[in-house]
Amino acid sequence: MKYVTYLIILLSFTAIACKRKNPKTPDITPAFTPVGTWKWVLTTGGIAGVHQTPASTGHSLTYTFRADSTANILTDTSNVNTTYAIEHDTAFLTSGGVTDFLKVQGILLGIMSSHNDTMIITQDFVDGFYFYYVKQ
Repeated sequence: MKYVTYLIILLSFTAIACKRKNPKTPDITPAFTPVGTWKWVLTTGGIAGVHQTPASTGHSLTYTFRADSTANILTDTSNVNTTYAIEHDTAFLTSGGVTDFLKVQGILLGIMSSHNDTMIITQDFVDGFYFYYVKQ
């Protein structure tokens, strides 16, 4: 009988300890919003250690992101109006941590981050590329 009492007490503590608490609602506000005009200045990375600039490639690329989720992509040869979205998801490069991904016209560009007036788009895999844009 003594063992049954101990078993009941143990099971009670186990049930209390395993009771799920309501998880805190995650903050889904992006850490950085890309609203503004961004000019491509550098691409680095890849398995071969690529280092490209507008001067070395002879090409230019400018994104203009608006608060209403519309965007404009301007290159040497085209001028396209489209849409963009910021999605929150787990990332391989952050060991499964939730981060902000930038999608333009439904195409995933990569992990979006910023440092001062520089936007960095990172491909979410080993040996991926880093694309650097400066705010105009």
